[in-house]
Amino acid sequence: MHLSETARKYFDTQAESRARSRHRNRFYHSSLEAFIGFLVPRDSTVLHVGADSSSLLNSLAPKRGLGIHTSEKLVTEVAKQHATDSITFSSTELSAVQGTFEYVIISDLLGHVEDIEALLREAAARVSWRGRIVVTQHNALWGPLLRAASALGLRVPSRLENWISRADLENFGRLAGLEVVRSGTRMLLPKYVPLLSAFLNTYVANIFPFNHFGLYHYVVLRKQDARSPLSRNDRAHST
Repeated sequence: MHLSETARKYFDTQAESRARSRHRNRFYHSSLEAFIGFLVPRDSTVLHVGADSSSLLNSLAPKRGLGIHTSEKLVTEVAKQHATDSITFSSTELSAVQGTFEYVIISDLLGHVEDIEALLREAAARVSWRGRIVVTQHNALWGPLLRAASALGLRVPSRLENWISRADLENFGRLAGLEVVRSGTRMLLPKYVPLLSAFLNTYVANIFPFNHFGLYHYVVLRKQDARSPLSRNDRAHST
């Protein structure tokens, strides 16, 4: 997955603690999973690149799901959480994955990747003709807050990583020969506060200029030569 040796060691050392961190930040993760579930229909074939938990694949209820990560320790922990006949996990490189999938998901990983364009090209080779690649990545504006949360033990310890803007995500996709179907920035409040979280994340987060300040960017990509018509959701939110 084009991770540096430092990044691999980082994921190895955090393998056992990531589940606890996800529980502390379950509102963020459940909201992210719900949004990706809106983009990915149930009973699809799904490849999750950089799977640091079984939760996302499990929430998508895929016909066939494969989660991969190059950290063997992390994959071992993830497989303990949830592995079935339809959902499996493997410590392998993306380039070694066999077959194609209707959806390839790369979530909160690109900041640790040395060659993003190469990774997206490999993802494009694993997505079916009419499939989609869904990428999410933390917003650089949240960098200081995320580092502070790590220092306070509220999330996994942070490491030096690349901060990638939404425009960068789109440009990397185009360089990899992909077309941007839709993109955006979401989630102003990643903690649950009754009424306030729903109001900010559902309504205010979509209004300028607040739509630039969400916790994470997302971009949906497809092959440029795919002639399939956009789905209803793609047409409604294409950029």
